[in-house]
Amino acid sequence: RFDLVGTPDADAGCSMTVVLILIQESAKLKRKFTRREEDGLNYKDTTHPDISLVVVGPDGSVAAKRDGRERILWVELELPGGGLWKVYAMSADGLGGSFTLRCYMKHGTVSFADVSGATFSELAPLL
Repeated sequence: RFDLVGTPDADAGCSMTVVLILIQESAKLKRKFTRREEDGLNYKDTTHPDISLVVVGPDGSVAAKRDGRERILWVELELPGGGLWKVYAMSADGLGGSFTLRCYMKHGTVSFADVSGATFSELAPLL
């Protein structure tokens, strides 16, 4: 889990925009091959693990949810009044490895921190 606290600029005159990008390792760079059953030829396995990006707003509701077997998942959010937003990055099938979570913002400042010891039980009632 990551905690995101946004503070909008008073001079901007509009709400703060945040883009969260979850990136996992490229399957094309791994040395993993599979044998195709139709003809017995070896092919490179380019499938990615199933990952999820879930953002919970300050009011405790799910603001955004993206999941899939892709290398990159992203979501764009409007943070009208800032507050504490909780960002969860997880692998649903348990095959996920290392990942990077990036945060880009416009019209404000962001504090983005890793929270250790988070469990799925925090998120389960919301999904």
